[in-house]
Amino acid sequence: MKMKLFPIVLVATTVLFSCSSNEDKTAVVETPVAVVVNSEPMPFPATLTDDWTIGDPEKIRIVLNMYKNLEADTLYDQIKTHLADTVTNLSFDNKEFKLTPEMFAQQAMKFRKGFSTLNEEFKSYICLHSDKLNIDQVMLWVKETGVNKAGVSDSSVYQEDWRFNKDNKIYHRSTYMRD
Repeated sequence: MKMKLFPIVLVATTVLFSCSSNEDKTAVVETPVAVVVNSEPMPFPATLTDDWTIGDPEKIRIVLNMYKNLEADTLYDQIKTHLADTVTNLSFDNKEFKLTPEMFAQQAMKFRKGFSTLNEEFKSYICLHSDKLNIDQVMLWVKETGVNKAGVSDSSVYQEDWRFNKDNKIYHRSTYMRD
């Protein structure tokens, strides 16, 4: 019986070692996938721009760090290097203000101090770039939950758009809230 198993074990061992020692070491080259762009015009023209592409993710980091500094009550120290001389702030209720960096920081801190607790959950964010306008726009989707100083809790979901000019300074912020 032992002699009958010997050839089987010998063949199995030979196949096993030959497979492992003669591996194909050829590198696999992936062929890029062609992106098909539809050149047919859109059904409606874009009035701002129609050339958005993915922008610089570091601009997202700048905006998110503003939230961190707002929580730490050091907002102005951080944002003064990232804001233009004048920032247009368009609120969810369609009120528009032209603010200096100092005024912008003061308004943001005043808003936050109106709450005993405030939590922002960032659902998503993206940075878009337009060559035509020479701007980048960071878009955030945020769920905000808080309790105001009177003890009333509330939550909302909103979108913020932060626009960076050609000098990499934020010059515009707008907010859109879902009821």
